[in-house]
Amino acid sequence: MPERYSVLKKHILQAYSAYGGFVEFFQSPFLHIAALYGLITITLNRSADWQSQIFSIAPSLLGFTLAAYTIFISSLSGSITRALISAKDGDVSYYRKINVTFFHFIFVQAVAIAYTLVFPSLTSFSLPLILSATLGIPSSFAICINWLGYWTLNFLGLSILAYCVLQVVAVIIWVYRIISIVEKSPPAD
Repeated sequence: MPERYSVLKKHILQAYSAYGGFVEFFQSPFLHIAALYGLITITLNRSADWQSQIFSIAPSLLGFTLAAYTIFISSLSGSITRALISAKDGDVSYYRKINVTFFHFIFVQAVAIAYTLVFPSLTSFSLPLILSATLGIPSSFAICINWLGYWTLNFLGLSILAYCVLQVVAVIIWVYRIISIVEKSPPAD
């Protein structure tokens, strides 16, 4: 693997480690709510309407998240920064935790947009039906696998959409946590 890819992988893994790791991500109530939303809406919504919703919502959410992050970073005074660095969540300072949380939000929102761009290509052909024709797999089995794959991809799209929207709530919760930490810190001299 070229060195630049190794460095990128190292930084992403460090960020997710500070975030709490992938275990923290999979234990997130926001992820569970998003998956529940995906399950409920996949049965009600038989088309790929979520694509247009992501294209209309995700760029705005991404802009909101970037603006919130910019405002957060630019509004930090020395005393607030010291308070956030000294306050710990396990081994990680709240300053780092907040930064990697914003990284996570921005990363997921960018992935949502990328997934939506790639989705038509993923569903434009049927790999199971191609394999059925070339390898002699029974076509009924291939049709079933194709159907399952299509609905799984739609479920992921709907879940990503919900997760992106729920991240706005998470940003608000983080702002509240920052205020709580700053209120507990000793006043500046």
